[in-house]
Amino acid sequence: MEPHPDYEETAFSTRRALVLEVAEDPVQMTEDEALRAVCARYSLWSDDSRIYDDDGFMLPPPEHRAAGATPEFDRHLGRWFQTLPGHTMALRDGRVFVAPQSSVG
Repeated sequence: MEPHPDYEETAFSTRRALVLEVAEDPVQMTEDEALRAVCARYSLWSDDSRIYDDDGFMLPPPEHRAAGATPEFDRHLGRWFQTLPGHTMALRDGRVFVAPQSSVG
């Protein structure tokens, strides 16, 4: 057995094992800790770059970085920002804004 690479402090990894018992250990987290655990590591842009920095602020998507956006441009959106279904993010005058997607008919 070896420590699991994603959960080194709490889980193990092995090629084969016989599980005899599972004991639940209730985890107590703040909302920020839970968001960090769920979003920070596994939320990626289309180019596999991280969506959030270590403090929970959104990093620019690839198309915004290509237009010159830096992480500071998105900080006004707040921590753990997510767009709503049916909305899109756009870069205008060096700032990110969120707008409803237009339907093409």
